[in-house]
Amino acid sequence: MSSAGACHRILILGGTGFVGLEVCRQAAALGWTVVAISRRGTPAAKNLPLSTSVEWVQGDATEAGTLERIMREKGPFNAVIHAVGALFDAESGLGALNRFISGAGSVPNKNHTYDDITRKTALALLSATEAACPAGTPFVFVSAAEAGWPDMTCGPTFETYVAPKWLKRYLAAKRIVEATLLQSSQVRAIILRPSFIWNWGKLDILLPVCLYNIAALFRAPLVDPPVRVETLAAAAIEAIQDSHQGGAKDSRAMGCLARASVSKKC
Repeated sequence: MSSAGACHRILILGGTGFVGLEVCRQAAALGWTVVAISRRGTPAAKNLPLSTSVEWVQGDATEAGTLERIMREKGPFNAVIHAVGALFDAESGLGALNRFISGAGSVPNKNHTYDDITRKTALALLSATEAACPAGTPFVFVSAAEAGWPDMTCGPTFETYVAPKWLKRYLAAKRIVEATLLQSSQVRAIILRPSFIWNWGKLDILLPVCLYNIAALFRAPLVDPPVRVETLAAAAIEAIQDSHQGGAKDSRAMGCLARASVSKKC
C-alpha cells in the first residue's frame, strides 16, 4: 500500500498505554500524523513533551458508536493500531495488580472482562476501519506470544493442565480477534505476538524480565524471550510501511522487523 518513505495518518487505540505511547513516539518522530484514543485522553505528565506531536482523543472503545464517531470526525486513516490490553481483567480477581505490573498503570473498569477489553474493542475498531478507510488499510493487532499455543478447546494438551482459567480466557479473546482479522478482506492484518514487554524505564519489572530470559535460555515450555517495547513499536511501524508484510509475527521475528529508523522524516 505504501512505501517506506511515505507519510501516514495513523489511528492508535490505547495510545496512552505502554505500547501505544511508544508507537506514538516513533510515528511522530517519522513525521506521521497521529491520533491517539484512550479512556485517559491525554498521557501522564512525564510524557507531556509528546503532546504537541499527537492529537489525543478521549473515548471508551467498549461504548457503542465511539470509534465510528471518531473515524468520521478525524479520519480517514491509512493505518490503525489496536494496542489496548490488560494482563488481568475484573473477572480474574487480580485486576488491581495491573496498577503495578502495567507499563501505564492502567486498571480495567470493575465490570470489564477480557472479552470487553480485547475482543469487543478490536472488532469495533475493525468495523469502523472497514466502513471508513480504504480497502487494504494496515490493521496492527498487538496479541501475545502465547497465542501460538494449541487451541485449548480441542482436547487435552499440556497447556490445558498448566494454564490458569484467567490465562485461558485471555488467550481465547486474543485468538478470536486474530482469526477475525485474518479473515477480513478489507484490511491488511498485521498480528504481532510479543512475549513479556518491558523497557529500562520500568525498573519494577526487571526481575520477571530476568526470569523470563533465563527460562527462555533453557528452553522452558510456554516461555518466549521478553521483548522491549521500543522493538515492538518499531516492528509495528515497519510492518505498516512495508506493503508486503502481513499475517502473524511472533516474538522471535521482532528483531527482523524492527529495522525502522525513527529519525527519518517524511
